[in-house]
Parts: sequence; structure tokens; C-alpha cells
Amino acid sequence: MRLNSKAQVTIPAPPREKHGLRDGDEVDVAQDGHGSRIAPVRPSQTRGTAAGGPHARTCPPAFLGTGQLLGLLRDE
Repeated sequence: MRLNSKAQVTIPAPPREKHGLRDGDEVDVAQDGHGSRIAPVRPSQTRGTAAGGPHARTCPPAFLGTGQLLGLLRDE
């Protein structure tokens, strides 16, 4: 793989298919003793899911108060 001008890489199709990665999925890059690893971020790990879904920033759920929304945005 090669970095583009925005420091982005394209994950080849075989590993994407093997790990079920699709357009828009979140991944995490972690360093270990042998280099870097790319791992999918499970939905329960994302802030957006905790706030009610991936579109929480554009359409917050009606049942959360202002203080709760601010807490989610601040990782509290």
C-alpha cells in the first residue's frame, strides 16, 4: 500500500472482504512490537453509537437532554 497526499491508504479487497469492512466503517490503527495493525472498531466502541446511532451529530435523539449530549461529545 502507498500513502496518498492526504496520508490515506486503500485497504485491498481481499482483507476488506475477509474482515467484513465496508465503506464508512471505522478502523483503529494500533502499534505493537512488530509494527502497526489495522483493526475494525466495533459499533459498541464508537461515541456515535452511544449517543443513539452514527448520525447523532446531525440528528440527536430527542430523549437526551442538553447536558447528556454535551457529556457524550466531551467523552464524559
